[in-house]
Amino acid sequence: MLHKLKRETLFRRINVFKNNKLYYQWRSLEWISMLGDSFYYIALLSYASNLSNPKIAIMIISISEIFPRVFEVFLGVLADSTRQRTKRFFQSGIFRGFCYLLIGIIMLKSNSIIGILIIGILNALSDLFGSYVELCISPFIKLIVDEDDLEKSLAINSFFHNFIYMFANLIGAALLGVLGIQLLAFFNALTFFFVAFGVKAISSKLI
Repeated sequence: MLHKLKRETLFRRINVFKNNKLYYQWRSLEWISMLGDSFYYIALLSYASNLSNPKIAIMIISISEIFPRVFEVFLGVLADSTRQRTKRFFQSGIFRGFCYLLIGIIMLKSNSIIGILIIGILNALSDLFGSYVELCISPFIKLIVDEDDLEKSLAINSFFHNFIYMFANLIGAALLGVLGIQLLAFFNALTFFFVAFGVKAISSKLI
């Protein structure tokens, strides 16, 4: 009986994916960017800790992470009045990809506080654009997910978010040892370029 119940639960979850392919295509792009972000953050902290004044460097990074959250209310107002939201999603991937490409180059060429300050500014701008686009895209959920599947879809998304947060640090630490700090930052840039063109591929369906 228990085995049958588990099997039925599995089939229901598979059906949620089948019935809402567009939603999961979009979310999978979001998960990829989250994974790249998690790897990058490990690389950034490692870079900062190796500078001549690591305390100041880590403080700059922390401020750059907190800064975008302060403006979330204003970003929400801006997002509500935004048109061509999927276009902004694509632009976000390109912009953030170039930001992290520049960050990777700075990590490769500079070991100064000026370098980490520029990285902090680029990081804050990238996160601001990312938060803005997330607010722009959120209303699409109710348009592309069947009402009966909405709760399950949000639950599955929450599961993947938690899974990424739990295991990305372990995977990132392993990749850091293999790729090094700079290549991990470049890897993050590639994930955003990939997401941008993934969004481009499904944008006509989202409109």
